[in-house]
Amino acid sequence: MILKDDGNAFAPIHIKDPPVELVFHDTLYNELIDEDTQWRLKYDLVEHLGEQDLPYLLADSDDK
Repeated sequence: MILKDDGNAFAPIHIKDPPVELVFHDTLYNELIDEDTQWRLKYDLVEHLGEQDLPYLLADSDDK
C-alpha cells in the first residue's frame, strides 16, 4: 500500500499487481500436503528465525 499526502491526512492508494498465469502441478501439491514436508519446512523456519537477531521473540525476555 502506498500512502499519499493529500494535504490534511494520509490516504491509502491501492495499486494492484499485474495478473499472473497460475501454474498448478499435482506433484507440487502432493509434496506440500505431505506431513514430512510440513515438518521440514517448520524446522527450517524455526532454525532460520533462531539465527536472526530478534530479541523480542524470546519467550523468557524481561522486556515487556
